[in-house]
Amino acid sequence: MTHYVYILESVKTKKYYIGVSNNVRRRFTEHNLGLSRSTAPLRPFILKRVERFENIKVAYQRERFLKNKKSRRIIELIIESGPDVLAEQEVGIPILR
Repeated sequence: MTHYVYILESVKTKKYYIGVSNNVRRRFTEHNLGLSRSTAPLRPFILKRVERFENIKVAYQRERFLKNKKSRRIIELIIESGPDVLAEQEVGIPILR
């Protein structure tokens, strides 16, 4: 099963949220509806990046790697780097860079 690591940006606070899901469209909607307690106060969100993984273990390793980067500038460099075009097409949500 395909899994995705995604980066959301809060329109209100400009903070990033990084997560893993096999259905980014559903999770994006849940975040924006306030159904996730950890992100409800930060909504609304825009999708900044999505990466595709065939192995959930590797997806969680990538999520952990990104979350351990405490520097906003490093996360922004990752967002600005070459996109995962296949993942973006599969997710079907506009990526705003």
